[in-house]
Amino acid sequence: MVFQLLWGKGGEGAVVGQEPMPIPGAVTVLASAFPGRGSMPSGRRQAGGGTMKVRTGAVLAVVFGGLVAASFLAGRKGGELAPSPIPWEANLGQAVARAAGEHKLVLVEFATDWCKWCKKLEAETLRDSAVVEALTQAYVPVRLDAEKEGEAEARRFGVSSYPTIVVLDGQGQEVGRIEGYLGPQEFVAELRELAPKRS
Repeated sequence: MVFQLLWGKGGEGAVVGQEPMPIPGAVTVLASAFPGRGSMPSGRRQAGGGTMKVRTGAVLAVVFGGLVAASFLAGRKGGELAPSPIPWEANLGQAVARAAGEHKLVLVEFATDWCKWCKKLEAETLRDSAVVEALTQAYVPVRLDAEKEGEAEARRFGVSSYPTIVVLDGQGQEVGRIEGYLGPQEFVAELRELAPKRS
């Protein structure tokens, strides 16, 4: 029961885009599993070793809660990524104008905060050296959150699943797209296939 409340139904947690229970809430749930002084008028009214059991349960709840908190924070810190090696633009209009001047294509990545495949693409594919080289040589990269600043553009291009990569020419017209996650080799192959379509 404790672990189900802490990590979510069926053991699911941040893996499916859900935030783990906040640490104060986790400690509260754990404390409720081990009745402490706050669960009865006075621990001294318990017969025999009742008071000692109450205190021991409270101590165990605090210690276990602290371990969970430390593990959670360590995991969050260990999961942080270094700054992206790709010079992402945030303004699509400026990116299109730049692409026209540099005779490149525009690569627009539509993602969301909760999309696990977007995070996998970022961590494994978009940091690969071959991908970075192929992308920066022939494309002006743009990254947009499809549910925030990029919502209007996502509707414009009919993007409804994530991640979706839309490739545009120097006039802002779509010339291709990549839907879903691809590994580094497959992604590079797609980039090279689309690159000759430059205007």
